Amino acid sequence: MLPLKKFISINNEMHEILGKAIYTSKNNPDSEYIKIFLEGHKTILIVPSEDIAFFGDDKGRIAEFDNFSEKTVYNDKVMKLVNHDFQIEKRVEFGKTEGECEYWDYEGDDKTIFVSVAVLADGTRSDVELHEINFDDVKDLV
Repeated sequence: MLPLKKFISINNEMHEILGKAIYTSKNNPDSEYIKIFLEGHKTILIVPSEDIAFFGDDKGRIAEFDNFSEKTVYNDKVMKLVNHDFQIEKRVEFGKTEGECEYWDYEGDDKTIFVSVAVLADGTRSDVELHEINFDDVKDLV
């Protein structure tokens, strides 16, 4: 029997869920966050302790962040490094996840954009451009 596909609706748009994991970080081990990996290289990042969620696209490697500098310009916005840490995978709920990695988080001056730049265990990049979303716009349809 084939496993059932899982779906989620974000802003009334359906997305197939490929994987879900709970993470923490080396510098902040008591704080957990959830990543839900979707078809089409999309990701949801949820930080329950801050009651905040982000939705965005995994761009692979974004060249503007190659130097991991304190500031860079991306899509005509000045982006500042706000966090550099190591992701620790606490629990895989199901499916495909990215595992443990080193990451750099950048935020735009106007706080409308957030880019998480990650170097995965195999050396590839997973740079995700994220935008804050309202929890009311997310519906778990399983």
